[in-house]
Amino acid sequence: MRRELLLVIVGAAAGVSGCAGPRYYEALQHLKADVGLLDQRVTQLERISVEQAVGVGRPSEPLPAPAAAALAPKHARAAWTRPPKKDIQQALKAAGFYDGPIDGRLGPKTHQAIRNFQQANGLKVEGVVGRHTWEKLAPYLHAPAVTQEAGGSAASTTEQASEPFQK
Repeated sequence: MRRELLLVIVGAAAGVSGCAGPRYYEALQHLKADVGLLDQRVTQLERISVEQAVGVGRPSEPLPAPAAAALAPKHARAAWTRPPKKDIQQALKAAGFYDGPIDGRLGPKTHQAIRNFQQANGLKVEGVVGRHTWEKLAPYLHAPAVTQEAGGSAASTTEQASEPFQK
């Protein structure tokens, strides 16, 4: 309850100051939903511990799989962290979209390579590597880099790229 009140106060303060745009409000809605899920989960855990304390359940036995699945938050997202910048550049290079240095700096060439990769893979073209882009880009991370030969055909540094790693 206190968390929801805090979210309302923060949201109102940002709205009054004029610094809140559409992305802010969307993020605030996601945050409110996450807080709601956390509150539900806490309530479930409190209920279970009370039931076990009074002997309704048997604490020594694990919950059956369907019951355990029912207690998990329905809309919980797996934790995801943005990959290191060098990994992004390495994967783009291996996929044949980036020919710059692997220096960990996401400059104009890297952002253009990201946009080209997103367009070629049917993703929303934003120029940033989010969860969906990384899901498609990550398999290229440990693949051999694809280079452009003089004739214009793509070839890997060791041999022709395998089927899943072609553009």
